[in-house]
Amino acid sequence: MTDEETRADRKERYHRVLRTVALNTGGAQHPGCRPYQIRLILCAHANLPVDGVERSVRAAVENDDLYRWTDGEGRERLTLATKPDLRGVAVYWAERGDQQRLESANRAIREVREDTGLPGKR
Repeated sequence: MTDEETRADRKERYHRVLRTVALNTGGAQHPGCRPYQIRLILCAHANLPVDGVERSVRAAVENDDLYRWTDGEGRERLTLATKPDLRGVAVYWAERGDQQRLESANRAIREVREDTGLPGKR
């Protein structure tokens, strides 16, 4: 076994991060999951390297596949950058009456392009 990471390994880890965020947000759950949850799930349970998971999260945010935001208690959250998932963030802020953050979520919804498909397919 080699310590060298291939492009395929990085791509698989990136998509695992996206899937893990998708499975841990929305519905009855909070519209955004905390980054430590992603690290815990993928590092402790899937045996992926912490620094690799953090790089994948950073890359997904930079590629606009994940939306990084701070909740009402000041905790960082991650949400898939899709219209349905971002609408969950907008509802979260609407229910709290935070007009400024609601506008920010709505701006993010408008920026999602219809022709790009699901996150990671851009």
